[in-house]
Amino acid sequence: MFGYNQFIHNYFKQYKRYGDILLADLFLKDLLIWSQSHKFDLITYIPASKGHQNARGFDPVWEMYHKVFDLTPLLLKIDADKPQAQKNRDERLKTPQTFSCINDQVYPSQTKVLIVDDIYTTGRTILHAKTALKTIGLDDIYTFSLSR
Repeated sequence: MFGYNQFIHNYFKQYKRYGDILLADLFLKDLLIWSQSHKFDLITYIPASKGHQNARGFDPVWEMYHKVFDLTPLLLKIDADKPQAQKNRDERLKTPQTFSCINDQVYPSQTKVLIVDDIYTTGRTILHAKTALKTIGLDDIYTFSLSR
């Protein structure tokens, strides 16, 4: 939806690093407008790992999107060696799979799925999430990120 620039950088720094949860609603109107013209059977999100969620006290992606979409939690993210924001491009691209599915419920392959995330940088996170969702029969997968 928005190009990554200094404003977006500062926004995510304040929102995620400093835990300013009130910023979750900053783009609510824009997200609601986008959601009205895009329909999906199932909408899930990129979850924070337990370590990050405990440190922040909230899941930033869920907080950003739960007022817009009926989010279905499908993915579980394990804690990585260090946060994505602290990795360079090469390190991000070499990040091993960090997602698994919460349950093994199998969905019809024609289910139109949307994965929402906050920032798209290299695409590695989305690729890993899509790979995990394919294990439960989901193949018609779309993605949305607030910024790239």
